[in-house]
Amino acid sequence: MGDRDLVIQLRLPRLGARSWGRAALALAFVGGAIAWGNVAWTPFNPGEKLSAAKMNADFTAMANAIEALQNAPPAAPQPHLVVVNGNVDLGVFLGSNPISAGNMGRTSWWVAEHPSLKAPYAVQYAPYLAFDAPNCTGNVYAFDPGSFANLAFNTPLGTIYQVNGPAVNNVFYQSVMVQANQCSNQQAGGVWMAPLKNTQLPNIAVGNQPISIQSI
Repeated sequence: MGDRDLVIQLRLPRLGARSWGRAALALAFVGGAIAWGNVAWTPFNPGEKLSAAKMNADFTAMANAIEALQNAPPAAPQPHLVVVNGNVDLGVFLGSNPISAGNMGRTSWWVAEHPSLKAPYAVQYAPYLAFDAPNCTGNVYAFDPGSFANLAFNTPLGTIYQVNGPAVNNVFYQSVMVQANQCSNQQAGGVWMAPLKNTQLPNIAVGNQPISIQSI
């Protein structure tokens, strides 16, 4: 990571002492925001005369905070899930998500933080979906969403769905979808099933491409 420059330009109009006091407060607030709220500034009281000492102290505190920010070490590299072919970054690696044996022939899936959802996303995982109404309509559930409470994943519907609440016991579903455009009107009672919501985000097309963990 290269050097980071922070440039502040100030236009100083002709103001009275009271107006300068309000300006000092605003600048001190900006300095605090830049340095994560660690700037110590002395507020002016209403009607108080402008004090050079207070102004100097506030500007000194802001300058010290900016200098500390400029000298801060760069963030340590984090492990990311990356598609080997094309070097596509899928997000920060969060771990492995255990799935019941037999679900799509695997027992776990790698999980990354989805850049838009800011939530765990199971890479290369698209579980079977169950619906509480015929023809794959109504409320949607996942048979086995794994251990992440708000896990998101691809679906046969073409968009990413996300776990939306605690698992529900004995859901009576009336239709299921295993693959895109293949709805089957099957009626049965599920054991523990997770309610889902549609994020409206398109599936991330990774397929069976090799994925590696890289420090970025």
